[in-house]
Amino acid sequence: MTGLCGVALVLALIEPVGLVMDRLASPRVPDEYGEGLVLLGAERLRHDGFRGAYPADWTEAPLQVSPYPPAMYAAWAGIAELLGRGADFLGGRVVSTTAWLGLLAVGVALAQRLGASAGLAAATLGAMLVVYPVPIWLGVARVDPPGIAFGWLGLWFATGRPGGARVVAAALCFATALAFKQSLVAAPLAAGFGWLLSGRYAAAVGAGMGVASLGLGGAFLLDGWTDGGFSMHVVGSLRQDVDWRGGAVFTATHLLRFPLPGLAVLAGLPLLLFGWGDPRRRAIGLFVLISTAICAATSGKVGANTNYLLEPLGAWFLAATLGPVILAERMGWGRESRGQLFVTAAATGILLFSALWLKPELAERRAKRVRASIPFEQPWVLPPGPGFVMMNPMYLPASTLDVDRLYWNDPYTVSLLAATGVIDPETVTRDLRDGTVTTIVTKRRLQREPLGAPQYPGHVLGGWTHWWIDDWRKAAQEDFEEVPGGRNYHIYRRRTP
Repeated sequence: MTGLCGVALVLALIEPVGLVMDRLASPRVPDEYGEGLVLLGAERLRHDGFRGAYPADWTEAPLQVSPYPPAMYAAWAGIAELLGRGADFLGGRVVSTTAWLGLLAVGVALAQRLGASAGLAAATLGAMLVVYPVPIWLGVARVDPPGIAFGWLGLWFATGRPGGARVVAAALCFATALAFKQSLVAAPLAAGFGWLLSGRYAAAVGAGMGVASLGLGGAFLLDGWTDGGFSMHVVGSLRQDVDWRGGAVFTATHLLRFPLPGLAVLAGLPLLLFGWGDPRRRAIGLFVLISTAICAATSGKVGANTNYLLEPLGAWFLAATLGPVILAERMGWGRESRGQLFVTAAATGILLFSALWLKPELAERRAKRVRASIPFEQPWVLPPGPGFVMMNPMYLPASTLDVDRLYWNDPYTVSLLAATGVIDPETVTRDLRDGTVTTIVTKRRLQREPLGAPQYPGHVLGGWTHWWIDDWRKAAQEDFEEVPGGRNYHIYRRRTP
């Protein structure tokens, strides 16, 4: 039966693996707008150090916004330097792909430690890779995969035999997870509460103090090094409105609406119902509940995307590896009993179903990516000259533009911070009017962006001028004119007097 699980797993993963290989093979082609945000942070760190990645001044160009801690920027910059790469997505995608592989390996080891068979764990966690929205993020250069992977590794240490070395290792892993993304607190909280409920107070307090010391100590050090720039970016740039009800509906819908996530939730319920007697399984149950609650509380903020679902979705699939085992124990089934064989056969059938049902969707996603990559087969040649260029950094690897000339790294975040008063919107208006910005590159013509259009209509690939404040669009339309030379994109230069 384990062999059948393996065959089903291979069939299910053909398209997701192909999608990852496509992304690694075409590092100049953008897949998701957030890749540009992280890319520019890595490039600023690579060339100008932490002061470049976290500048303490938002009153002068360039308007760099780096909302994440430095781990992803540093890992990306290190790989790019090691491979001798320019400003492309390969470094970040290598980090992301490695993290996904590590996540699966740690998940299988963790599930096996808690009673699941390696075959069933690999099949269940492998099924996660074909579930929407996971394929969207496989191999994409974002901070979530490495952060989640280190959180799972911390849980692996935390659920091992009691010992000071394991507690220290868990604390180091949790601190590293937070150094990738500051909101990934579910794993350390689950481990800490699990230790407290088990009476291991020294472990809980020691790990908590270790994570706090590393996190806060590193943050204070970086903040002093960057003259307050680190806190200004990592804390000050996160002022978004949150729709709490919308976040809860968003989370519940994506966990229960589609067949495979719904089956994972159903398979994981025995862990939440009957798994509290085992301290190690209790930690995983807490992880499921906390990660789901955090997703529901934060995914309703302006600009949230489906990457917020990755941690709770992974937690539920991890629970699904243990739920059948716990149910079998409650029913008195042995490892070779008919009941256990039935559970394994059901997992195999689910995988085969997912391979057949989702294969056309994933194949179409790969085909769309091939079509979308056509405009990037030749470099985007941009006019040389002085002055800054307004362009979404997701297109930077496909262009001839030098990083130092890019005006901003995330037009959406800059416009949001301007709308909330964190950044003075007159700064951008002034730079458009006085010649600081000499070129604008966009996927849509500026004249097609009507004044008064909604500022935040959601994620529109390439349509980032929707996010501009009215005064910015007005200045661009009045003071800039389109020049020939763009292929599948539009170049605007300042009008000559």
